[in-house]
Formats: sequence, C-alpha cells, structure tokens
Amino acid sequence: MLALFVFAALFTMSGVHALAVVVVSPASGPQGTVVQIKGTGFTPNGEIKEYLWNGTATSTLTADANGNVSATATVPAVATGVYAINVTDVSSGASTVALFRVTQSSLPTTTTTPAPTVPEISPTVLVLAVLIFSSAAALLFLRKKAYSH
Repeated sequence: MLALFVFAALFTMSGVHALAVVVVSPASGPQGTVVQIKGTGFTPNGEIKEYLWNGTATSTLTADANGNVSATATVPAVATGVYAINVTDVSSGASTVALFRVTQSSLPTTTTTPAPTVPEISPTVLVLAVLIFSSAAALLFLRKKAYSH
C-alpha cells in the first residue's frame, strides 16, 4: 500500500499568500530506501534548505521558476522510528514538514521520537486566514439561505 504524508504551511511571499507543500514517497521503508521529496509553493528561484532525519543531515536546493523543488534522499543508518523531513524557504522563512517512518535498521529502535519543529505563523497571516475562512463561511451561509426560500 502506497501512502503519502503531506504537510502544508501558509506564508506570505511578497504580499501574496502561498501554500508551501512537501510530499515524500514512499512514506516508510527500511534503512537504504530512496525517498523522493517534492515541494511546491516556495519562492521562485529561491534557496531552499532541507533538514533530513530530524536535522541529522542537511542539503541546499534551489526552487525552479515556479517555486517547485525536487530531491531524493537515502534513509541513513538511523534507528527505527518516525523522522521529520523539514523543508524551509530561506527567503520567506516558511517551513513545512513531512514525516517518514524507518521500519528496519541496523541500529536499535528509538524509545522516543523527537517532535518535528512547528513553523511559527505570523499574526498577520493568522488574522488573514481567519478572515478568509470567515468570509467563505458567510458566503456559503448566505448562498444556502438564498436558495432555501
């Protein structure tokens, strides 16, 4: 069964709100698995940092002209457990996380898995997200009320 983990972060990019998304495939596997990492919604041609396996490995990527990134990573010799793959847009500071479960390893099983870092959401973005959601809900309510008579 193929499973994908998708996490998104809302952030502001030059006054425009964008949705950064990162997807890993497969979502689990043993040590040595090649993982495809794809992201979208980043700053076009911007510098992107990947923090793999809870920050034990890093790499720098460049987003294409559409704000997309793509990379592969091989699961290193880490203990079994769930690991964060954090992708950060250096220009905007936006960060999004995908999780990968290591199912078999030559190392002992971890007893605790560190929680992935949660990106901070600026108050401006939070207020705008609430306003957008509230406006959409009000429009749906008015539309339903108009058609109910």
